[in-house]
Amino acid sequence: MTARNHLAVAVAILTLVGSTVNGEVRYTMIDLGSYPEHGEFGDIAINNAGQVVGTSSNADGKVRATLFDTSGAGNHIDLGTLGGERSMAWDINNAGQIVGAAETGAGDMHATLFDPTGGGNNLDLGTLGETSHARGINDLGQIVGSSKVEMIDAEWAQSERATLFDPTGGGDNIDLGTLDGYTDSTAMAINNLGQIVGYAYRAESGERAVLFDGTGGGNNVDLGVLSGGGTTSSRASDINDAGQIVGWSWGAFAGRGTLFDPTGAGNNIDLGAFADSSATMALGINENGQVVGYGDRWSDDLVGGTALPMLLDATGANDPICLSDYTDLVLGEAFDINDSGWIVGVRATIVGMSLISDSYLLIPVDGDTQGGGGDDDTGGSDGNDDGVGDGADASGGGARPNGSGRLCGGVGVVSMASMIVGLGLVRISMRRKQE
Repeated sequence: MTARNHLAVAVAILTLVGSTVNGEVRYTMIDLGSYPEHGEFGDIAINNAGQVVGTSSNADGKVRATLFDTSGAGNHIDLGTLGGERSMAWDINNAGQIVGAAETGAGDMHATLFDPTGGGNNLDLGTLGETSHARGINDLGQIVGSSKVEMIDAEWAQSERATLFDPTGGGDNIDLGTLDGYTDSTAMAINNLGQIVGYAYRAESGERAVLFDGTGGGNNVDLGVLSGGGTTSSRASDINDAGQIVGWSWGAFAGRGTLFDPTGAGNNIDLGAFADSSATMALGINENGQVVGYGDRWSDDLVGGTALPMLLDATGANDPICLSDYTDLVLGEAFDINDSGWIVGVRATIVGMSLISDSYLLIPVDGDTQGGGGDDDTGGSDGNDDGVGDGADASGGGARPNGSGRLCGGVGVVSMASMIVGLGLVRISMRRKQE
């Protein structure tokens, strides 16, 4: 029986050190266990208390929402279902409330507020139609996601609609609508001001990042795309309390991490890419303006690419920082970052001839963060127990190894094993995009 079929896997703790000119940026990495390969999963998320939720597989190979044990003891909590077999967790707020989706006894997936003890007292948040998923929760307990609804348009039998859920489970859920010319929508995140972001979708039109009207009145804002380069689609993935909205835009090229103009005026900012990266995606932003995501690094040696975790500058003024340059975490994606700079994501490793996908947690050591100003600034500890190093700024920009613009230089020569890992992560990304 392989590791990917177990929820209670051994948790390995490694100290990862990446050298810089004037010091070291250091993380402790905790392997949180196997990540499902069934195409049904939520994100992995972290709150300011360091609690991490995501999705794993139990001993029976069933996909389950999970509250991970970050101590290294391996005592992960299976959060259960709504009477069915499957569940997935998408987000956790600073009060420890966890949301996602779970299968009912009838076999339908419904948005769920999970019992964090694993006791099974999970709350069915209902739906606007047949199925639903909860994607985000703020510190006030407001929950957003999407629901399937019946459509009047004869072209489609059903549509996915962004939804503001009734957190009591009473069923007073609000259809947040979509954009003109689009049939579907999904809400991905909500901040503590009640601002909701996500995207609208139509098969013929692609996707478009949206700032939703939380009243359901339909005054949704089309956040547009990056100007130039043939971009036609975009998606908003997260928003902080300062109203900074991140996601990505794509079209003729593979995509770029984007900071969206919340007014919809189109003054969107390209968050950059690695020197040889074909695509970047911004997935999460914290209250300090630090952004995490991943980039696809293409090589002439590959028929495809390798996904690499990164930290982006929300101002777009600095190049993305490749976390692989600072750690032994060579291939993976960074999903979320809390206000102390703790990062969670998914990585891939080769075990024998098999591809194993694991969730991970990176914890800055001794107050180190990836914040910082210029090429020669490591963003090291400033002596204050605040998780922010010297030179740290709200953008999350910082030092690059050797001060020479070396981005993802630690990857080195791409081997056949790396190619398999990279293509596996691309498949994971494509499944998430389609989910």
